[in-house]
Order: sequence, then C-alpha cells, then structure tokens
Amino acid sequence: MTEINPVDFKFYQDMLLNSSGLALTDSKAYLLSSRLKPVALSLGYATLEDFTVDLRKGIDPSLKSAVVEAMTTNETSFFRDTKPFDALRQFLNTMVQKGGAKRSIRILSAACSSGQECYSIAMVLQEYFADKPGWRYEIVG
Repeated sequence: MTEINPVDFKFYQDMLLNSSGLALTDSKAYLLSSRLKPVALSLGYATLEDFTVDLRKGIDPSLKSAVVEAMTTNETSFFRDTKPFDALRQFLNTMVQKGGAKRSIRILSAACSSGQECYSIAMVLQEYFADKPGWRYEIVG
C-alpha cells in the first residue's frame, strides 16, 4: 500500500486533532492510508489523493465526517485495554497514600459508546475501595 505523502498526513493530523481530539502520531501513516482509501473509493474517488484535494477545499462537510468516523475506534467492551486500568489502579494507590481530607474522586470517561468503559471503571473502584471506608467516587460518562 502506498504511504500517504507527509504534507497530506500533516493535514489529516491537524484536521483530526482539531475536529475530534484524535492525535495521530507519525507512525500511524499506514493506518490513515488503510482506513481512508476504502472511504475514498466508496465515495467515487479514484485515489486517496483526489479525495484529499476535495477535503481540503471544504466544500462537502460530509467528507470530514467520513474521515473522523473512519479513524475513530468504534469499539466498546469491558476492560477493552489493560493499560488504562493499570494506570487507574496506580493513580488510586498514590491518591490514597497521600491521604487528603476530601476522600472523593470524580472520573470522566469521555467518548464511551454504550457504557462498558464506565462500568469497567466502576468495577475497579468498587474493588479498590472495598476495604477503604469513607471514600466516595463518581463516574461521568
């Protein structure tokens, strides 16, 4: 598969960051090409480059939406990735060790599809605070 040229990749990086908060590292050029080429073809473009030209013009806002939709992870499941939950447990350890009078925590789970992420966080918190009375927590999803 042909890699996307650096100028177009930078355009997509900026556009995705500004429109959806998705930050693509330089190592994700292959992912951009593999996800967007089928979108371009399905919309009648001969190449991803032709699609990019029209996207840059900004004439059809649905093109931008198609890019964001193709590049975001539309998957949800309980404990989908282990690293964030490991990081949460580590954060909780640090927070509890430091003490503090408030003894409460509020967590925002952004971009959660049908709630499995929030429920997973709740399970971690329920387990963690089971033997630590007086702590309160809230999860906003």
